[in-house]
Amino acid sequence: MRKIFLLTLFSCMLAFVTNAQDIKFSQYYSTPHLYNPSFAGNFKGDVRASAIYRSQWVAPFNAYRTIGGGADFSLGKQKFKGSGFGVGMHFFSDQAGDLDFNTNQLLMSAAYTQKLGLNMYNYLSAGFQATIANRSINMSNAIFENQLGSGSGVENIGVDNYWFFSLGLGMLWYAEPTDKVNFYIGGSALNLLKPNQSFFTDGNDALYVRYVGQAGVNFDVSDRIDFNTSTMYQRQGPFQEMMVGLLGRYDFSNRQDQNFIMGVGLWYRVQDALIPTFRAEYQDFILTFSYDVNLSTLTKATRANGGPEISLTYAGFWNSSRKKNSNKKNYFACPTL
Repeated sequence: MRKIFLLTLFSCMLAFVTNAQDIKFSQYYSTPHLYNPSFAGNFKGDVRASAIYRSQWVAPFNAYRTIGGGADFSLGKQKFKGSGFGVGMHFFSDQAGDLDFNTNQLLMSAAYTQKLGLNMYNYLSAGFQATIANRSINMSNAIFENQLGSGSGVENIGVDNYWFFSLGLGMLWYAEPTDKVNFYIGGSALNLLKPNQSFFTDGNDALYVRYVGQAGVNFDVSDRIDFNTSTMYQRQGPFQEMMVGLLGRYDFSNRQDQNFIMGVGLWYRVQDALIPTFRAEYQDFILTFSYDVNLSTLTKATRANGGPEISLTYAGFWNSSRKKNSNKKNYFACPTL
C-alpha cells in the first residue's frame, strides 16, 4: 500500500514539474525550431525533415517518453539573391509518469533571412512561431488518501485535458568570415501569451515565458577534420538550464559527390549531466545518438539509468541542378548545427 501511495505521489510531482516547463531535448541542435523559430529555412537545401525520440527513466518507473518530428522549407534563395524565407511545421508529444500526463504540441514557424554584407556571408534572420497544444492527465490511475483507508473515491480536479495557444519570436545572426569558419548567435522568447495551465476550472496557473540564448562555432582544422562547439541557455520562471559541448567530425568521403562523415562529442548540462554523443552523416542524412549520464542529486533515484536520445535528419534539394548550384552566391549560407 505504501508503494502505491509513493507511486501516486511521485507521478503527481512529475506532473507538477512538467506542467511548469516546456518539452526539451538534450539534442537541442537537432530540434532547433523548439528553441528559436528563426532557424526555419536556415539550412543547406530546399527541404529538411527530422524525427527524434527520447526516453528518461527514474527507477523503478518509466517516467518520461518524448517524440517529435516535422519539416521546414527554404524558399526564394535564387529569386532574392542571398535572402529568403523559411516555413516549418513540427509536432512534439511528451508523456510523463503513471498518470499519463501528456503534452502534445504543434509548432508552426516562419522566418525571413536578410543578407547584410557583400564581403562575406553575413545574415540576419527574424522568426515567428504559433503553438497549438493540448495537455491531459489520466486520474483513473491515481490513488488518493481516502482510498488508502476505509474510504474510496477519486478527487475532482475539474478537467482532465485542455487546449491552449501561444506565440513566440526569435532572432538569429550568422556569418562565414572564411570558408573554414562559420558561427551563429541567436535568442528567442516563447510562450508570450502565458497560457493558463491549471487543471482546475477556477484555477489560474500561467505558463512562464521561456527565454533562450544560443551560440555556436564550426571551424575546420584540416581538409577532413572539423570541430563544432555550441552552447544553449534557457530560463523559464524559476527554472534554468545551460548546456555546452564540442563535437569533432572526420570526413571519410572519397569523391566530391559523396558525403560520409563520422563524429563524436560530449555535452555538459550544468550541474546535471554529461552527454556523450555519436553522429553519422551519409549523403543527405544525419543520425545522432546521445545518452544522458546523470551527475546531480537525482543519481540515487535514477539508479544510474540515463536518458537515451536518437534523432534522424534529412536535408536535401528538390533536384540535382539546385544542389549543384548550392555553392554559388545566389544561395545563402547556413549555421552549422
